[in-house]
Amino acid sequence: MLLLWDTSRVSCEVLEVGSQFIHVQALCKVTHVSFVANFVYPVYCILERRKLWDHLTIVGASLALPWIILGDFNCYSSSNDKVGGVPLRPYDVNDFLKFRMALTLEDASSTGSFFTWTNGSIWSKLDRALVNDGWTTLGLTCSVSFLPMEPVSDHCPLVVSLVRCFPGGVRPFNFLNMWLEHPSFDEILGSKWGLWVGGTAQFSWASKLKSLKAPLKSLNREEFGGIFEKAKAANGCFKEAVKAHMADPLNEDLKHQCQVLGDKACFLMNAEWSFISQKSRCKHLVEGDRCTKYFHSLIKRDNVRSSISHLVKDDGSLTSSPKEVSTLLLDFYTDILGHFHDDEIRAALFDIGNDNAPGPDGFSSTFFNARWDVVGKDVCTDVKEFFVTGVLLKSWNHTILALLPKTSCFPHLGDFRPIGLTNVLYKLIMKILARLMAPFLPCFVDKAQGAFVKDRNIVDNIFIAQELVRGYSRKRCTPSCMLMVDIRKAFDSVYCSFIEAVLRGFGFPELFLRWILACVRHPTFSVSYNGQLHRFFEGKQGLRQGDPMSPAFFILCIEYLSRLLLMKTRGSDFTFHPKCDGTCITHLAFADDLMLFSYGNEASVNILMSCLEDFEAVSGLSFNPTKSSIYLAGVSGERRARFLARVGFSEGSFPVRYLGIPLAPTSVSVDQFSPLTAIEQYIQNWGHHSLSYAGKVKLIRSVIQGIEGFWFQVFPLHDAVLQKIRSSCTQFFWGGRPARVAWDDLYMLKSEGGLGLMDLKTGNLALLTRSIWLFHTNADSLWVRFVRNYYLGNSSFWNYSPRDRDSFLFKKLCGIRDRLFALFGGFDATIEGLHRCCVVGRLDTGLVYNVMWVSHGSRPWMKLIWRNFIPPKFSFTLWLSCRKRLATRDSLGFMNLEDVSCVFCRDADESCAHLFFACPFSSAIWNHIRNWLGIRRQMSTLESAIKWIKKEHGGKSLHSRAILLAFCIVVHEIWRARNGLVFVHEGTSLDAIVARVKLATYRILIRLFPLLEITF
Repeated sequence: MLLLWDTSRVSCEVLEVGSQFIHVQALCKVTHVSFVANFVYPVYCILERRKLWDHLTIVGASLALPWIILGDFNCYSSSNDKVGGVPLRPYDVNDFLKFRMALTLEDASSTGSFFTWTNGSIWSKLDRALVNDGWTTLGLTCSVSFLPMEPVSDHCPLVVSLVRCFPGGVRPFNFLNMWLEHPSFDEILGSKWGLWVGGTAQFSWASKLKSLKAPLKSLNREEFGGIFEKAKAANGCFKEAVKAHMADPLNEDLKHQCQVLGDKACFLMNAEWSFISQKSRCKHLVEGDRCTKYFHSLIKRDNVRSSISHLVKDDGSLTSSPKEVSTLLLDFYTDILGHFHDDEIRAALFDIGNDNAPGPDGFSSTFFNARWDVVGKDVCTDVKEFFVTGVLLKSWNHTILALLPKTSCFPHLGDFRPIGLTNVLYKLIMKILARLMAPFLPCFVDKAQGAFVKDRNIVDNIFIAQELVRGYSRKRCTPSCMLMVDIRKAFDSVYCSFIEAVLRGFGFPELFLRWILACVRHPTFSVSYNGQLHRFFEGKQGLRQGDPMSPAFFILCIEYLSRLLLMKTRGSDFTFHPKCDGTCITHLAFADDLMLFSYGNEASVNILMSCLEDFEAVSGLSFNPTKSSIYLAGVSGERRARFLARVGFSEGSFPVRYLGIPLAPTSVSVDQFSPLTAIEQYIQNWGHHSLSYAGKVKLIRSVIQGIEGFWFQVFPLHDAVLQKIRSSCTQFFWGGRPARVAWDDLYMLKSEGGLGLMDLKTGNLALLTRSIWLFHTNADSLWVRFVRNYYLGNSSFWNYSPRDRDSFLFKKLCGIRDRLFALFGGFDATIEGLHRCCVVGRLDTGLVYNVMWVSHGSRPWMKLIWRNFIPPKFSFTLWLSCRKRLATRDSLGFMNLEDVSCVFCRDADESCAHLFFACPFSSAIWNHIRNWLGIRRQMSTLESAIKWIKKEHGGKSLHSRAILLAFCIVVHEIWRARNGLVFVHEGTSLDAIVARVKLATYRILIRLFPLLEITF
């Protein structure tokens, strides 16, 4: 364990250090609170852990101060603390529970991840913070936040917060992230940011940013110009220096030169990576918007009355006390509309992605995040100034329109998606406003709207749409009508006056409206194409795509249509769709994707069209008749013709695509499964000759399985579809050559000897389980309401027996339910098992997948070769070697080779066992590496060597990682040398291979341990 503290904030006295703990007394200089802390890391041995518990019991018995014990406890508090692996036994928890009870220790209140450690198949809560009652005695709260796991660790970071309890409640300039790492950057920033500028805070900030541009451009030109060539040259110089140092290892000058050149090469290579990463992100801007984060509870009231006599509190209790009602209302709206704290502003800034494209001023959020200590005060002042004055500087309300083509063909003027690139200050203001509006959306917006509202899912809309179109192909069925409406340029055409009217209609406070209108009214635009800015004009209407508030504005506009439909369909001649009579569903909306449903009679269709026409007249949103369609069932002849004439839409045919999913009256065929086309297109674009196997694994996992994942949660897929996907992926992965490892084996976990790819069948079932879980949680979703009304009636989903007339989708969900019963052992065990798969109250389908996955037997040592610091190409070669699936000559019997002898020694047949250890040439390489790293153990087989490394050198020290790295690299280099001899007749000396192994090992270790001196 390593304990560090900031002496400006904390004074710390180390009282005792043991093999499993560090015991300190600390004084927080901010809150002036003295407390005792124990940082623990118990060993796995139960007997040794008992010694720690006994010692801490003695320590805690005499403590009067607040006390916190935190760290990786390596034990459990209850059976819920572990999912997967061997079930917990009583002795796994008893000692720890007795220790906690003896000292009255409780888990500190926490947020974030419940499970804090995983190996991929097992999830455990090992890390925690325990507190005594000394905190509450002093009016203090100790809270813990478990942050998401980082790639470099299998544990969640743990952050403890100490809070005192209080009552109440030309080419545009673009900032490049690589500049932040240059030694002179802070000097440039300090010289410009410290200048005094008169005027408003917003004007001062804009002036300072403008003054930074010239020196930063100069820095870029002088230090980072030709970054690719500089990085390549620096890397070459470092390699030459390392070779020279190897020839004269005791030369101190050469050693120092290696260190200097290594630092320079690392700096330039990191800058190169940063530049490429940032630029590639700018070329692929976010197409559309993302949902806002919500952190307030849902508001239960439909409207605000002039007189409020009762109020439901957050805990669900009802109060009628005038004083308490007044206090609750004032606290709530003070929180919503009161003063903004610096922490809120900073949180909004950090929520902006670091790789987002910059706005007109050229400065990305990365600049402000990285130098918050310098610019943060000005940022907060400017944002607060806006919320006090309601005035936004005109330059901050300027937007660059980046045009993204919707088609790869020669585009028309309308075939571009204009993404608005706004300044960071504008994004900050709009993010804060979006946060303020978020709590109101769930109660304002109809359940039929599935986008941009917390706890709503695109799957609900798709499921209901599939159910409603089922049977449309029958000759005899109840008359039904469905309209699919295309909104022309949805975000671009809505009237600003309509947005204002809608917000006023919902009763938003005047102060909030003033803030909103200052941002929405009179924006200015310039258009960017081919890297240049063109024109400068004022906007009169529309929402900016990419604006954090645009999604909320748009769904509130669509909510106007929802309420118009509700008003005109009640107490009129309107008749609901035959399957919607009980749920009163008239439409489904997902942002601007709109479907309307009714009975197949003229009165109902007239009412739907009347609503659309009225909405079009007041909103500015227009419907495109050439892209809209009507679908009729049970309607024929003259009546059908009258319907078509009334709506002005063409009659559509099935299958029709809705939210990317084909809808059909019958089950979808294999040919209609569009991900097959998308997957084949990706494979064709990548090509199988330009990627390593390791690169292909990453692409299959991140891209192809991402495409599948969306479909898997809305479709129970046929085996024929799954087999086609497997076939395409197999051909891509092995480049059309015979597969070295069966595709089903690649699904196995890495600890089982596979690559950890998702098994398609199991993944499909796991993702569909989320929809089943809604029936237990009684989620108030439109899908659950539909099923209960149309299928279940008074029955429970958990004991419902599907009928022949039920849909394929619903029967499949019932089949998954039965499979879960068989897996867990009945209803009660299933509910308990799925509860264990929940993280922060939500079902984690990854955990469900792990439960459904049938283990093939664990080989934990196999996972060692996939450690994240090992380059994948080395891991992949070693993985094939361990599985004995490298194309050695003894495995190519089907080719009838005349010569199957080892290419190095010619003394024995070439096999994995001989090639990597028994061969004198390979053995000599191993001897060099063993002597270099001080390894005494002899290596005989790959499996035994990996097991030994896992047992003796599985840690994170420099020497342990060097041994594992060198082992992987040696196997790769031997195989590389062998292939050079076989295919291009290129011989390689033993010394050259050893030098390559050392060089590759050094380069990785320098990156992992930049501050440590490597002495071997």
